[in-house]
Formats: sequence, structure tokens, C-alpha cells
Amino acid sequence: YHLGESGYATRLAGNRQQILLALQTPPLPDLILLDVEMPDADGFGLLEKFQQSKVVGAIPVVMLTARCNRKDIMKGLTLGAAGYITKPAKLTVISDTLRALLG
Repeated sequence: YHLGESGYATRLAGNRQQILLALQTPPLPDLILLDVEMPDADGFGLLEKFQQSKVVGAIPVVMLTARCNRKDIMKGLTLGAAGYITKPAKLTVISDTLRALLG
């Protein structure tokens, strides 16, 4: 809601199938906010798959997750995340991160 009110066009995907469908539906997103813990997928595994794709690998991914220990943060960044935001996240942190990555 907040991102839409800030002028961003958003799409939601709550599980692996919805994510993969969204990435096959034009237009491709300019940025992906990805949780680590999803009902049927591991966000780190999806991030790895995204990075292997010539098309999706060019899209910045920001992890937005409750997994906040140093090991998880380092894993996300090492796998190629452009950012890592821990929940609960302040809306200003999310907005500032998007602005920094998208201009």
C-alpha cells in the first residue's frame, strides 16, 4: 500500500508459483522485494536462481525479511542481493532503499 501511495507500481506474489508467474508476465519489475521465509519456497534459493538468469539476474533484489542474524544477512548479500532490510522495517527505510536503487 505504502509503495503504491508513493508512486510505485507494485505486484504481489505470495508463493513460488506466483513469483515465477509474475516474472513471466510483462513488464518485468524494476526491483524485487523478496522474503526469505515463504510458505513453499526459500528466498535464498530463489535469489540464487534469479542470479543465474540472464533476464531476471539484471533486476536488483532486496531481501525484506525477519531473518536478521549476521549469517543470514551475509548469505543474502553474498548471493547477490542489492540490499537486506530486516522486519519490522520502517517505511522510510524501504522507501530510501528503493530510491537509492531505482533513482
